[in-house]
Amino acid sequence: MDWLPKKRSIQLLVPDTPFRINPDLDRYASQLYIALLHDELWLVDEEVADKHEDEIPHLCCGSIREGMLVDGTPFLLPILYPLWNPGDWQESLAKIAILARSQWVRAIADPGQSCFRLGSTPEKWGNPGPWPTDDFVGIVERAFASRYITASFIERNRSFRELLTEACDHGHGWQVELGERVRAPAGLDIISA
Repeated sequence: MDWLPKKRSIQLLVPDTPFRINPDLDRYASQLYIALLHDELWLVDEEVADKHEDEIPHLCCGSIREGMLVDGTPFLLPILYPLWNPGDWQESLAKIAILARSQWVRAIADPGQSCFRLGSTPEKWGNPGPWPTDDFVGIVERAFASRYITASFIERNRSFRELLTEACDHGHGWQVELGERVRAPAGLDIISA
């Protein structure tokens, strides 16, 4: 089966099913900058986050922890603190993740309280299957695929926005923002990456 990928990608998610977090402290990354663009998480270079904080929508600082679902599926749990509005969602998820290092847990969203609640799980599950042994940095890189915001990414997108704004303006004073969908005259949808 040579056509199958050798290393599969791993999902970034907050599961709605029971999970555990790897207790090995070397298997999580902290002080990361991450942005939410088009319903996807993008890793942001620290220098770029410092210099362009106002240009990057939904910029967060946080950590990523390696987890495993009951069925043995590995995942990465992002705990993100929005720079514009940190709150109880993140704090409650961080506390649940600490418990998940030693027991199976469920994180249940509670919109009324703006937090995650700890859900009950059966006691019968033992320790999760073997944890991935791949390089953790490589796992994180695969999870983000090519979704990195670097200085050159910002410059390319700034130039692209300027070009689109100039092409679409026609005296209407339009401004094209990062991630905005623009209707081109020929009916083509363009997304300013």
